[in-house]
Amino acid sequence: MRNTCSVLYVFILVCILVSSGCRSNDCADASFCIGALIPERIFDGSYDTRRQAVVSAVEDINAAGGDIELVFGRDTDRSFDSDALRSVLNSGVDGIIGPTTSADSVDIVDDLAGAKMVAISPSASSVEISTFADDGYFFRVIPSDAFQAPILAKLIKQAGGKRAAILFRDDSYGRNLKDGLVESLKQAGVSSLEPIEYGEGLEAAVNAVVSAVNAEDNPVDSVVLALFREGGANLMASMLKREELNGKVKYYGADSLSIKSFAEIVVALDPEALSLEDMEGFVTTIAGPDPCRLEERKEIFDEAGRYARQIYDAVALMKLASIKSASSDPAVYVREMIGISRDGIKCRTYAECAGFLTDGDSTNDDIDYYGFSGEIDFDANGDVTKGFYYVHTYDDMGERPNPVLVDLEGNPAGECKVDNR
Repeated sequence: MRNTCSVLYVFILVCILVSSGCRSNDCADASFCIGALIPERIFDGSYDTRRQAVVSAVEDINAAGGDIELVFGRDTDRSFDSDALRSVLNSGVDGIIGPTTSADSVDIVDDLAGAKMVAISPSASSVEISTFADDGYFFRVIPSDAFQAPILAKLIKQAGGKRAAILFRDDSYGRNLKDGLVESLKQAGVSSLEPIEYGEGLEAAVNAVVSAVNAEDNPVDSVVLALFREGGANLMASMLKREELNGKVKYYGADSLSIKSFAEIVVALDPEALSLEDMEGFVTTIAGPDPCRLEERKEIFDEAGRYARQIYDAVALMKLASIKSASSDPAVYVREMIGISRDGIKCRTYAECAGFLTDGDSTNDDIDYYGFSGEIDFDANGDVTKGFYYVHTYDDMGERPNPVLVDLEGNPAGECKVDNR
């Protein structure tokens, strides 16, 4: 008997010390526990503000009675793999916010589906995600790049572009955005150079652009970067320093480069050769809020950085689905995720929506959560079907004044004219 107890004691101790294979007590005291697959740092070593965004969302929803616990996953070089996911799952989470990148989403989707775990990404935009064999457990609250590519092509056409060069990252995000850009440019009447993979090397990529821009026949006049910040910043710095490109090309960046400090990041790579003026005219696109909700909690969301509204909505949707289903089991509440996002009684905050679900009046149970990022309206693939994009243009001070909000067809969104209740 004593030996049996000793073996049991050792097993329990191992479970406590080792994350794999045993469920920890990280979520033991919460009625609903969320795991966040959001990296601690971005490429330059600074804190990833999306972590603060999810903390703020949980705090705000808890203040309205949410009772949510939050657990952060540990990333490796800003990425999450199956081991990182397993560690979070072993914490006893009921849902996951993230991953934040398309590449990480592709890598772990099979594990998510196998674990029957609901995950909502606030920022993974690859079109590949729409075709995931995820058994309905993966959602995202950002439009697919199937919308972003045509918007970028439309901007190039409107600026008078006739031929574009696309530099892309060789992963799910870069490859699929590149393919979408090639087709969208063609539809817009803009020809494109054979896309250039950044993995071939910085010098080779820049030299290819220089040759294409200075070609005698059909020269390139527009360059689009489908890259992450580190690669995008290095390429921009190198291209801006090439005299053969000065005044001959207009630069565009997709959402991964649409950050307030991007001009400063580029200039900091070689401050003796570059200035903020060199970034003037650089155009980026990124998912933006519904104009009807643009000013609500604007200071809070702006301080929390990119995708703060989407992160808030992801947290709210999970918790509301669990209330609607009366269960924190993702295999149960997942069946309510699509329904609470569309075709019901519109409610604009977690508190309002939760109030409808718990007021004892069954006629109010059919809610339609209208998020701070806008209307969600999940389709069968877990994709949002409504949304907007910001178009940012940098000035000679490295700032992005007067952003333009456009709809999913690239048309100016205008002001909110309908209450939508």
